[in-house]
Amino acid sequence: MFKRLLSPPEQSHAAKTVEIYGWIIFLEGGLLLLFPDFMARVMHFGPLTPQASGFLRLIGMLVSGFGMLYVLSGRLNAEGFVFATLIDRPFVAPTMATLWYFGALPGPLALLFAIEDSASWLWTLLTWRAERRPRFSWAHPNNSRALRLFDSNEFVADMFQLNLKRRRPGN
Repeated sequence: MFKRLLSPPEQSHAAKTVEIYGWIIFLEGGLLLLFPDFMARVMHFGPLTPQASGFLRLIGMLVSGFGMLYVLSGRLNAEGFVFATLIDRPFVAPTMATLWYFGALPGPLALLFAIEDSASWLWTLLTWRAERRPRFSWAHPNNSRALRLFDSNEFVADMFQLNLKRRRPGN
C-alpha cells in the first residue's frame, strides 16, 4: 500500500484532479499552521491576539488534514471519494457567500475560496464525465461498417442500398 502512495500504478484523470486539489489545500493549511500572523495579514484579518493565532493554527491543521485526505484518496484512485467530492464541493461557494453576508469572512477571502473550490470542482466534474463517455473504437464489432467504408465497392453498394430504401414509396 505504501508503494502505491509513492508511485501510483494506475490513476484515473479525475482522481488526479482530486490529488492536485489536495496538494493545494494541504499547502494552504500548512501556511496557516506555520505562519498564522502573516496569513492573517494576507487575508485582511488585522492583528491577532495570541489566542486567535492559536485558533488559526488549529484551522490550518484541520485544512491540512483535509488536503492530505484528498491527496491520499487521489493517489489511491478512490473512485468513491472522487464521486463524493463532486457532491459536497458545490456547497463551498454558497457557504462562503453566507459567511461573507453575515460578516464572518472578508469579501475577498470568501470570493477567493469560492472561486478556487468551484474551479477545481468543475475541473474534476468535466474530467470525471469525460472518462465515462463512450469512446469510438475501430476494432469494436459494432463498428465494422465504419471499417468497410474504406472498401470502395462495398461503400458504393451500401450507399446504393440506402438510396433505394429511401425512394421506396410507403416508407
